Amino acid sequence: MVIKSISVILKNILTDLSFKNYSNADITKLVHISRAILVSYIRNSFSSAVSLCHKQGISINDIAIDCIAEVFQQTENNHIPKLESYFSSLRSPISEMPDKEIFLTWKALLIKIAKTQIAHTYAQYDPSGFKIQRNIKEVIAHIEFFNLYKNVNGIFLIIPTYELFNSLPPINAEDIESDFLFAVKEERNTKNLLKILHDLLIEQSRFRKEIKLTEAVKLFKKVFNYTSDDLHYDEEYSEFSLANSFAEEIELEQICSKVLENVKEKILVNYLFKGKLTTTQSEAIYLTIDNLVLDWRNSGNNNSSLYEHFKKFMEISESEYELLIKAKIEYLVKITKREFSLYLFSNEK
Repeated sequence: MVIKSISVILKNILTDLSFKNYSNADITKLVHISRAILVSYIRNSFSSAVSLCHKQGISINDIAIDCIAEVFQQTENNHIPKLESYFSSLRSPISEMPDKEIFLTWKALLIKIAKTQIAHTYAQYDPSGFKIQRNIKEVIAHIEFFNLYKNVNGIFLIIPTYELFNSLPPINAEDIESDFLFAVKEERNTKNLLKILHDLLIEQSRFRKEIKLTEAVKLFKKVFNYTSDDLHYDEEYSEFSLANSFAEEIELEQICSKVLENVKEKILVNYLFKGKLTTTQSEAIYLTIDNLVLDWRNSGNNNSSLYEHFKKFMEISESEYELLIKAKIEYLVKITKREFSLYLFSNEK
């Protein structure tokens, strides 16, 4: 019933959007629905997302909002390519299509963008691991002794016809690391390393005849002498043990994330979607306010002018800043201060 109701609302908003007949309230609802879809998808489909976001100092909500912003990114002549492409890809005029189908097509668009965003985040966090993982996927598409298989636990390299060994425990990189490194010869390319890994999995009898892709990446990193072995991006956030002495810091982190999430949404709805700011200007305003919140959090104040803060993130003359940015950023800073104070007071014991 909930999905059906959301599908109806989503279709109505997107139909109005296709005819450029929408209100600010419509855009706000669309952002809320899209964000809920994305957060649910990322949490359920990417086991490492929470940990990866935590290490990058962002939240899943940040990724979701960035995805929505990408959907509505405008060109200089006020076209919105991804949105226009979405409408043109539909098999019929949107007003004639079933509500559920609209929901599924919109979700598919968001998911496609989310996958790219997460891959980009991973590439920034662990570039060597990202490169190795990409190479493994490319090579496996052209060999017969390994297949890729995805389930709720992640992506695995499996050996065809060896499903009978699935009752055994899973294998970790450390279990075969010494044997793997000993077997590696001078010719260290991805295909040869995969063949060595395949043979080791076949020969051993204590574990399953498969290995998680992330574990294979750890082994390959050892071969290529990468030193980022402490980057266990695939661990769940729940596995981190946080000491009680950090409880207040964590609570403050959550407050800051919530305030900045609201700021990002206001920038999208009030300015970017309406063409009042470019993507570059929107990002610079958000980064400026993010920087201000950090100052408030650490010292309770900041000594630079808003213009000086803004210039750190975008080159702009003072006259252009006064004309295009000043009123908008002052308004956003005002409501950010108010929300920051409200959250702090509401969390006092």
